[in-house]
Amino acid sequence: MKKVIISVIIVLLVAVIGAGVGLIASGKLAWVDSQTVASSSSRACGDEIIAQYNEAMFLGVREDDTEPTLDEAAIAAVKTTILETQDYAADPSCQTMLFWVATLDEDYEATRTARDALVKQNAQNIFPSNNIRGNQPLFTYDAVVDSLSPEAQTSEGLGGS
Repeated sequence: MKKVIISVIIVLLVAVIGAGVGLIASGKLAWVDSQTVASSSSRACGDEIIAQYNEAMFLGVREDDTEPTLDEAAIAAVKTTILETQDYAADPSCQTMLFWVATLDEDYEATRTARDALVKQNAQNIFPSNNIRGNQPLFTYDAVVDSLSPEAQTSEGLGGS
């Protein structure tokens, strides 16, 4: 009888451990440090806007073109949609997309503003969606902003005399 009880306990233990490993491997169970919780305070730019942005930023051959291009009209439409969305300023996904659109427009002020907002949100553990096409780590944003700065646009900033 003791052997049966011990065998049942061992089988149950193996099953519980196996289920735990399976849940962790599938991503349905995760260990979360209680001190740090990543979150998003706003979902102003949800999956639909991100999908529109991703499609517009896809480098592909369009209409009568022979060279791959971005869909500039769609990018402008996404920018307008974001700017018309309530609470876009508090959403890191919105700010990320606005940052990259501003780099295409070579708009120094807009890139700087979006980068500054993202730095503040990042410090609060609020992060953009991982599904944004072409996104880079936040530390690379500084070089992009600096390259668009007025100082970089002058001949002195470009290494001229």
